[in-house]
Amino acid sequence: MDHPGVFIAATGQNVGKTTTSLALMGRLHSKYRHVGFMKPVGQRTIERDGVEADEDVLLMKDVFQMPGEVKSMSPVTVPKGFTKNYLDGKTTNESLRKAIKQGWDQLSEDGCPVVVEGTGHTGVGSVFDMNNAQVASLLDLPVVLVAQGGIGRPIDEIAMNLSLFEAHGAKVKGVIFNKALSSKIPQMEEYCTKYLKKKGISMLGVVEFAPVLTRPSLQRLVYDVKAEVLSSGDNLNAVPTKIITGAAVLDYLLDKSVKNCLVVTPASRSDVIMAAAHMYELRKQGHDIPQEFCGLFLTGDQAPHPDVLKSAIYSGIPILYKSSDTHETVEAIDRSLGKTLPADKEKFKIIDRIYGDAVNWQMFFDIIDRRD
Repeated sequence: MDHPGVFIAATGQNVGKTTTSLALMGRLHSKYRHVGFMKPVGQRTIERDGVEADEDVLLMKDVFQMPGEVKSMSPVTVPKGFTKNYLDGKTTNESLRKAIKQGWDQLSEDGCPVVVEGTGHTGVGSVFDMNNAQVASLLDLPVVLVAQGGIGRPIDEIAMNLSLFEAHGAKVKGVIFNKALSSKIPQMEEYCTKYLKKKGISMLGVVEFAPVLTRPSLQRLVYDVKAEVLSSGDNLNAVPTKIITGAAVLDYLLDKSVKNCLVVTPASRSDVIMAAAHMYELRKQGHDIPQEFCGLFLTGDQAPHPDVLKSAIYSGIPILYKSSDTHETVEAIDRSLGKTLPADKEKFKIIDRIYGDAVNWQMFFDIIDRRD
């Protein structure tokens, strides 16, 4: 029998490949003594111990404490200038194929399953002849495709992606629909299943949209926005569900009920900093305070007053700082991806819960074990 494994692809960027891979890895770890992970082509990379690796590889390695060489898990990375070098003939397709195949051979040598995660939509990597369909074909892996919630548009996107897999001889065996509105799930299960059945593809599940998974934690903002941590406070893993800034800050502090809110304010606004910190401390002590703040993000060239900062730190509220102005900072926060970090414990619990009953895991395992 072929080696157990699966290629997780998606109809587009930020559809939920990594979230699906996290949920799958968690389930497989309860079934097998060891599970491998690989991202053959990585675009967002981090250097660790002198080796460039895709950030999703390092996420999986840290979360699941996986042994093995990072280079095997992330054999091809795409630094600046990579595409030009390939088109100029400085990098060959054969060298890319060899690196990916060697990584796969090392990860799969013990006979345990390997989850292989693609990059972007199916066509990403075509410019250097290593798109998702070509990699899945190279590794001879069954494909599970992750699509957005909905019916019409997701099916159109599935059809477009299927054509590329078919062109390269890769078999799409199942589809998971992600980020679906709860009110639409029954219709999706009925009509998307009908479409997939005509294609000979299994409907593996419809996963409900969880907004918190699309938002960055404070720790993620430190990484993405390159913020300085003035105080980690009680919880840098908190995920803000609302951002308030500018003139609106004091209005919210005084009059409105907010949940899990990040206050973005110039570091010179001692009144806002002290008010937010005071309410944070009162709520922590059990007082009935309608405002629930998860952190302060201070901005601007002027540092906060030392006494004000000391008092805010004492309250336990996490405090980040960046010297850019408030508007630029908010824009950077908005651009920050809701990617999961190893420390995002709350997100892992949510992922396990929303995928738990939504996915037909036995059908998924049959695909991985090549019994479908």
